[in-house]
Amino acid sequence: MRVITDDLRVLVASNRVNVDSTVANFKEFSAAMIQLVDRIDRLVASNQANVTQGIANIRDVSQKLETTADNLNDITGRIREGKGTVGKLVESDETHKNLNDALVAVKEGVGGLNKALGTIGRDPDVVARARSAVDRSWSGRAPLDPTLADAVIKIAAAHGDAPLFDALAAAAERASDPEEHYRYLYALSDFREPPLIDRGLQLAVSPQLRSQDTAVYLSRFFANPDARSRAWAFLTAHWAALEPKIAIAGGDTNLIRSMSSFCDAASREQITSFFTAHQLPGAARTLQQTVEQINNCIGLRERQTPAVEAWLSTF
Repeated sequence: MRVITDDLRVLVASNRVNVDSTVANFKEFSAAMIQLVDRIDRLVASNQANVTQGIANIRDVSQKLETTADNLNDITGRIREGKGTVGKLVESDETHKNLNDALVAVKEGVGGLNKALGTIGRDPDVVARARSAVDRSWSGRAPLDPTLADAVIKIAAAHGDAPLFDALAAAAERASDPEEHYRYLYALSDFREPPLIDRGLQLAVSPQLRSQDTAVYLSRFFANPDARSRAWAFLTAHWAALEPKIAIAGGDTNLIRSMSSFCDAASREQITSFFTAHQLPGAARTLQQTVEQINNCIGLRERQTPAVEAWLSTF
């Protein structure tokens, strides 16, 4: 912390532009990490057994980012309170805001990397920490950091059990803040155990779920590899009950778009056949785009799988 404080003092005293440049670098790094997580999710989901060393590297980066976030949090706190050399030197409101923005960016990077560790890598330490953080927040001992809350809840749910499912459903029901309500509600789509996936899907045809939320809620299950096929089977089996809800406020396009997560010819044919027989006129163009994206994914997998497997074998 002393080293960081000294460096910051020199930067501010000599040229405040350098501070802003450092902040921008933090933001760019965080954005790059989030993009990396997305690429990892798509490229190595089918090579789970071979990514141990890669996950270890990500975990190391995540821990370093957490330390950076803690240091930035201390710096911004001193600035806010006007304490010490840092508080006296950094008098610009703009610089203070930029440092706060950097803190948010770094925390978002931590959240993205931890989500990769907890969901793709299934890192037991990250999973345990996420569940513990959720339990502490509900007991009132320590609220979740808003920047990390989505990632923490997602990790806990992905490895969750029936008691956690019940707790999340109850939390969504009683939440007065819309952001919290949807955070807990949508987490029900992240569970991996088939009985819990089925319970989450059944909510879509229950009066507990608002009609205008149905399409977005269902679309979340298609983003979950463990729930995707069950979500499709549920959708086709309950179409008569779901169709009136899905057609509300662009819900049809949102739901069709979510099916671009499929990456095989059989699913593509099932989707095309079903929506030819059960047309959604407002989502006709989206259906075409979704089929194109599935085709692109199939092509990418065929081209890149050998290269990815070869790269993973080097770890």
